[in-house]
Amino acid sequence: MDFWNAKNEARASWVWASILKGRKVLNRGVRWQVINGKSIKFWKDKWVASSKKFRVKSLKPSGCSLSIVSEPINSASKCWNKTVLHSLVSHEEVEEICAIPIAIEDQNDRLIWHHDPKGTSSIKSGYIVEIEYQQHEVGD
Repeated sequence: MDFWNAKNEARASWVWASILKGRKVLNRGVRWQVINGKSIKFWKDKWVASSKKFRVKSLKPSGCSLSIVSEPINSASKCWNKTVLHSLVSHEEVEEICAIPIAIEDQNDRLIWHHDPKGTSSIKSGYIVEIEYQQHEVGD
């Protein structure tokens, strides 16, 4: 079973419903940490730390074949290719993306909890994220 796509059935137990509620909270705060960019979908995944929803805001340009985050990274210098990025996203997003450091060693990207300096989730930080989300929803 795919945890991220599991549904809450009408006769589901309280435990299952609670797990799915926790998944919603987890999904609000989990994002990819770019290390080499090979595991992250550029247009779909959550990886831009400075973006409110952690995603690229710009629309994918027509005919664009770029699909993963590693493509606009210069593999020799381990730096972002600004020329490529400028052809894909807004100037503001280029600056946000270029602020993301690239690891010198070729390691795998990883999912982290954005709301903790060490990238690990906790009940306390999840609770804070949920309260802030509910306050934001009421304010809209």
